[in-house]
Amino acid sequence: MTDRLKAGFTEALRDELGQLTQLEAVLGQEHDALKLRDSKAITKITEEKQTLISSVERMSKARMAQFQESRDNCDKEAMLAFIDAEPVLRRQWGELE
Repeated sequence: MTDRLKAGFTEALRDELGQLTQLEAVLGQEHDALKLRDSKAITKITEEKQTLISSVERMSKARMAQFQESRDNCDKEAMLAFIDAEPVLRRQWGELE
């Protein structure tokens, strides 16, 4: 495993986790707004939620592209083997799952 790829993957997973943590908070806000039937809040939260979802999707695609550029074998099994080889990556990946 190259140090550059490991560092890039670690950063990508950390960024995705940050976005997912924000998304989790927004979903909690959405739940509260739905219970209160606050349509203005729901509209605002829906926009924020969609922005975060799009961001996570972009990050995921960029992470996969980075992996594919660095490896000949870039299927899901190869990526999981790469992740499993490093405890830090395995922990972060586990949090994403």
